[in-house]
Amino acid sequence: MPDDVDGRVLATRREAARRAGIPDTGGPRAQGDIVMVPSVREARDRGVLRADPMFDRIIEHGVAWEDGTTLVHRLQPPA
Repeated sequence: MPDDVDGRVLATRREAARRAGIPDTGGPRAQGDIVMVPSVREARDRGVLRADPMFDRIIEHGVAWEDGTTLVHRLQPPA
């Protein structure tokens, strides 16, 4: 998504489509683009923004992809 597109632009586009009678069939999946807010733009420009494909399933301690890759999240118990 272009850097100059933010949430206001997306909301304006959606509202114009609604007023034109165009149904919103996308739901949450249609909102997968990252809007370039300053913190995201800064991370991208520093080379530390990494996009991973959506995971396929939730496992006991994280998520997994179809190819067998997993990402495990280890929560720290409260002190």
